[in-house]
Amino acid sequence: MRLVPSACPHDCPSGCAFLVGRDGDRIVIEANSRLPWTTFVCPKGKRWARRLFDGRRLTTPLLRRGEDFVPLSVDGALDLWAENLREGVSRHGPLSVFFYQGAGSLYFSKNLLAHPLAELGGYRTTRGSLCGAAGNAGLAETFGAVPVQSAETLLSSAKAVLLWGRNVTETHPHLLPLLNEIRRRGGHLGAVEIRETPTTAFVDRWWRIRPGGDAFLAAWLCRQILVRGLAPREWEQRVTNKEPFRELLAGSEDSRLLREAGLADDEAEALLTWLLDGPVTHYGGYGLQRYLHGKESYRWIAALAVLLGAFDSPGAGVLLGKDEMARFPSSLLPRPKETERLPVATWHHELEKGTPAVEHLIVTGANPLQQAPDEGGLRERFRSIPFKVCLDLTLTETARACDLILPVATFLEEGPDWRGSYWHRYLVRSEPLLAPPPSVLPETTWFGGLARRLGLGADPEKLLRTLDETLLADGELEACGDGVYAWAEKELWRDPSARAALPGALPQIKKAPKECLRLVTVHVADYINGQSWDAPSAEEALLLRMAPSEMARRGLEAGDTVLVRSETGASLELAVASDEGLPPQIVTLPQGRPAVNALTPPLSSPGFGAPYHETFVDIVPKNGHRPIRSGP
Repeated sequence: MRLVPSACPHDCPSGCAFLVGRDGDRIVIEANSRLPWTTFVCPKGKRWARRLFDGRRLTTPLLRRGEDFVPLSVDGALDLWAENLREGVSRHGPLSVFFYQGAGSLYFSKNLLAHPLAELGGYRTTRGSLCGAAGNAGLAETFGAVPVQSAETLLSSAKAVLLWGRNVTETHPHLLPLLNEIRRRGGHLGAVEIRETPTTAFVDRWWRIRPGGDAFLAAWLCRQILVRGLAPREWEQRVTNKEPFRELLAGSEDSRLLREAGLADDEAEALLTWLLDGPVTHYGGYGLQRYLHGKESYRWIAALAVLLGAFDSPGAGVLLGKDEMARFPSSLLPRPKETERLPVATWHHELEKGTPAVEHLIVTGANPLQQAPDEGGLRERFRSIPFKVCLDLTLTETARACDLILPVATFLEEGPDWRGSYWHRYLVRSEPLLAPPPSVLPETTWFGGLARRLGLGADPEKLLRTLDETLLADGELEACGDGVYAWAEKELWRDPSARAALPGALPQIKKAPKECLRLVTVHVADYINGQSWDAPSAEEALLLRMAPSEMARRGLEAGDTVLVRSETGASLELAVASDEGLPPQIVTLPQGRPAVNALTPPLSSPGFGAPYHETFVDIVPKNGHRPIRSGP
């Protein structure tokens, strides 16, 4: 069978390259080894082989009629969309349009979709990320840019890797062969975590800290390195604020730092000894960003890396991710005359303060009513917007709340298109394997049709062809074959002019109200939060996991039903499950499941992340009547 190059669209650091083929109704997806880190296709990637012919796919445009939907033709849907958008912008101005774009796909074409809106004058949209943003903001604030350390440098130079809250076994499995190779040549692997995970079982040593305690642990380690004279002599020449940093640590108490970190003295000493046998790559995770002080946590981990020789020793840097769109031609970005960017976790509340009111909402490749904080508040905001359009593959919770639903093609049915990675330095050019069903269109085609209906010149379909031609002619890209291209991405650590601005304060940790527990929603191996298709339905069992000691203190047994009540005012009735890997005072739920985000409050952290882990809940036995306590 004919195999064509493709790439997994998921919001996942692995950024895998595929070879795909069709044999009748059977789709074949294989790993494309031209990208050296694509050593296998994970279950999430392989599921695309079944989705093209899945009965849940949307195959025709739908228009709301009361509580039901009726089918529309493609032309009828485009006419209705264009008419409503034209009228809204004419009466209320371009900022009455809100464009909500998710990370269901990381293909470059997604950067082209807003061009018709930009030509109309502008739009409102979100800023930040539901899973990231805060960490990279902290690293950028420290170094002036998000630092890059290549997978090649990690493999060749790191003697140790410390995973700060990064559950790679479940969320980045393509890193595991590299970690195993570091271990094989005598290196060691460690983790700093708040709970037992498959990754803490995989590494050689791990340290349990309290939720949000990473910054304080990194600060204690920085203090010991300075007080004991363990830092390389050159570190002072590579930072811009050495004296305020020294003074801050000199005035800090070891006991307080470790108390806030939640780590005993002997365990902290063991970690310090472990780190000194470097060079160590500090690999940050996504959970660290889900606190209000996520940005500060990364600044302190960055400071620790600098004191351990990040600028002097290859393989001693700190990293989280990088710009997967770095090779996207900036000349092709939309440039609206007016725009307003609101935090991704609180945009629906921010709109209450601004004018004009939003009259027209466009959601593409996203399911905020399942994936974003404050599900209840979001539903209220949706109800207040007169016309809502959703472009997606399936009838998601968000699609059901909209007025016009437009079915979109999968990555196997559109292109040529490109994607990068926020882990490796390769780009993949994806070619279409087959045509989509008759009334199903690529997103660029839907927005291109909208542009033509409005008489605009900004056509995303044409721009996608320009994008393809531009990248094919890019002399900085090296063709590796089968649609894979490498580029010589610069590593900040090897730049002699690079400097670090170290943190000037310690963060504040938000304390749980009395008798309340901190709810931590966790990434899982089974599905990706940016892609709802794999997430279990509302009917499937959802378990609230809790430490055995916490269950015993509250008189609970496994299987008991409790009412989980949040400070948002929402409550869920859930069964309790015992988890020996959890510490007391926290409970966990899997992220991105239906109804979970009814419990998470709308908060935005510095760096515009979504601090899900600042959710506090009261656990009440099903027939109990004890009220939730609020306040510090």
